[in-house]
Amino acid sequence: MTLARVDSADGTEIELAFDHPMESGERRDALGTQIPPWYLTTVRLMFESRILASFSLDAAVSRNPVLTVTLPDGLGEGIFEVSWRDSRGNEGARSLRLEPPRKSD
Repeated sequence: MTLARVDSADGTEIELAFDHPMESGERRDALGTQIPPWYLTTVRLMFESRILASFSLDAAVSRNPVLTVTLPDGLGEGIFEVSWRDSRGNEGARSLRLEPPRKSD
């Protein structure tokens, strides 16, 4: 998973890009064997150890999903963290240090 910060007039957005196959369990391989389900189930967003959001995904989400979230105004400086879990019990996390946007001259 990668994190990218985008500052705009509308606020700060974080793009979460997951490298995950997101198999629904509906497809079959070349031999006709059903490919077992494997998808992200939970994504949690935190800032300075405070939960901002927690949401669920399911098998209907496409492969390698990219999610964009707009952060609330006034968070200030600190560590933004994303953690995830998938249907096979795999987990991961990434963090990004947030600093105030730079003012252009």
